[in-house]
Amino acid sequence: MTKEYYDSRSESIAWEIAVNKKGEPILDHKGRQLYQSIPVPRKGKNIIFCPYCNRYKDIETVDLGHGLKEKGCDNCGITMKDFHMKRVNQKG
Repeated sequence: MTKEYYDSRSESIAWEIAVNKKGEPILDHKGRQLYQSIPVPRKGKNIIFCPYCNRYKDIETVDLGHGLKEKGCDNCGITMKDFHMKRVNQKG
């Protein structure tokens, strides 16, 4: 019996299925489709799209502890230094 796997990235504007040069989906070791992040439309100067929360948010300062503070999503704690956060919110 095969258990169906649901991935919330399938319904997000920030993720698309990764494909090889032949246009076939790339699969992980369990046979699930891999996703890659893509840029999304900008909504305003201080508004970012969080690919992990899957929504637009005002950019906030995230306290990382030990006096470290970075701009990012205060809901999930991901900063603008994260690869996917940078890629999704790149200027374009």
